[in-house]
Amino acid sequence: MSIDWTTITTVEEFAKVDPALYAKLHDHIESNHCAYGAVEYVLFGVPQGDFLRAVFCNDLVHAFGRADDINLHWMHRWAMWLYNVAPTECWGSEAKVRAWIASGGVVGQQRAKMEVQPLPRTRYEMTDAATATGMYDHDDGG
Repeated sequence: MSIDWTTITTVEEFAKVDPALYAKLHDHIESNHCAYGAVEYVLFGVPQGDFLRAVFCNDLVHAFGRADDINLHWMHRWAMWLYNVAPTECWGSEAKVRAWIASGGVVGQQRAKMEVQPLPRTRYEMTDAATATGMYDHDDGG
């Protein structure tokens, strides 16, 4: 079965079309309140908060400094998840994180292979895209 990457816009949709990769990414960290954000970053390149950014940048001092009480106890698990599960291209330095975000993550990279326009990444880009496609054009009959 071929995956239609153009229709995947959420983590939940990705989980339906590639349950094996979703499970691999999610199952090791599912009990952490930052799990959704980490998976969303890997799949879509969506920037996350200061703590996860420091984790993905491999910035130990700032990750500890920005961690809440739960994540202070999870630091070893985060390191193991990065090393064993997360794509090596998405973590390790600020430059790698910026490049991953720019690529749109796993889904964005697959879309690029299909030469499909990337999804809007912010509410402003979504508004611009909707305006450009005429989505907001209304014929009120007047």
